Amino acid sequence: MRRLILMYPALLLISAFGPYVSMSLGVKTDNLIAYPFAALAILLVLARKEIRINKTLSGIFVIWLLVFLFLLARTFLFGGSISGSSFLAEIKNFTQPLAIMLMFLLVLYARSVDETRTTLRKVSNLLVWLLCLNSIWILVGFFVDTESINRYFWREGDANSSVASLAMQNGRFSGIFNQPFEAGIAYTLGVMAWLYLVDKVYIKINIRSSVKIVLLFIGGFLTVSKVFVIGGPIFLLLGALFAGKLRRKILRLMVLVCLVGYLPYKYLTETWEGLNYLLRFFDPNAQSQGFISWITAGRFGGQSSQQSDYFEKVWNDSPLIGQGMGSQVTYDSAFFHFFSSGGLIVLFAYILIIAVLLWLVFDFFQYINLSSETKLFAGLVILIIAGSFGAPVLTVNRSSVMVWLFLGLLLQYLCAIKTVKFQQLKEKKAA
Repeated sequence: MRRLILMYPALLLISAFGPYVSMSLGVKTDNLIAYPFAALAILLVLARKEIRINKTLSGIFVIWLLVFLFLLARTFLFGGSISGSSFLAEIKNFTQPLAIMLMFLLVLYARSVDETRTTLRKVSNLLVWLLCLNSIWILVGFFVDTESINRYFWREGDANSSVASLAMQNGRFSGIFNQPFEAGIAYTLGVMAWLYLVDKVYIKINIRSSVKIVLLFIGGFLTVSKVFVIGGPIFLLLGALFAGKLRRKILRLMVLVCLVGYLPYKYLTETWEGLNYLLRFFDPNAQSQGFISWITAGRFGGQSSQQSDYFEKVWNDSPLIGQGMGSQVTYDSAFFHFFSSGGLIVLFAYILIIAVLLWLVFDFFQYINLSSETKLFAGLVILIIAGSFGAPVLTVNRSSVMVWLFLGLLLQYLCAIKTVKFQQLKEKKAA
């Protein structure tokens, strides 16, 4: 049993890259890991006489649980779901994070600092490998039709109707990910995981690690997701600047990546339809609409934006409690997702979650200074906040599983560090 529990993070991450088990019900492989393990966590707690929890994660868990219960009550009492499938999808979007948090809250909290650090290393390395394989699969799709296989990862019975398939018509390739945005989130997290491994000297900057970061950038750029196109290089540059002795090696690697990337660039100018879609991000005419409007693809900024129109509709209908779960076809930002579903009450709760995450960044700095784990957690929080302007990062399909997994592991690490510090302080006082 203990061995199975210790394998949970790796199993969950691998399952996040798995296909749909039931397309009609929308059941993915990760659902078969997250929910049974959450039930196991509850059973283990009931079997124990003493209940102990991971206090660093408890605040986020309580807020998220209250948000879910409020949305559930609001939808049942006043309605608001477009369809039964959208309502069930929303329930899964909110309950799966609860299931993941339960494991770290009730079961995995007691692991030592060394055990947690080892797990974080293994999961980071596994994420990088899985994303590299997805990049290779994307490249295979340039020469072989892979949509017949991809449809089992995109859920859609008709591949031509999926978001990923429609994105491919613009030259945006995501591999097993159904949306370019969620692929962008995953690849950005992959870059941060690679930087963590390098910073901790778990891997050396050699040919193998260089190939990995090149594959991460190839896959990330082929999604043509602004999250990665802007975030990937920025996080790599920041990682280099804060890497201490490794700074020069990482910067030299970045130059090498640019030089090596020139040949693929020349090839793509002739074969890749998505190149023009990518280069429009850097078009001065596109930026003339305003920096905020440009960087959010028209979602925010300007006198009239996509999100302002969406917000206005919900505001006129039900500003305090929103329109209920599954009330919209798409959510182009986390802020609109929470506001449209639960109004100002739930929007405030989401902002409160962000505030808690920012406080936990301060907690990391206070207890372990500018360690590799601190930098990884701070980067993850920045990704959650910045990404929230483009999509609901904490609830968007596969990538949300990865985000919650790393949140759980890092807060588990902080919990272990605090336990050691408090024990040392207690022993010091006793002496």
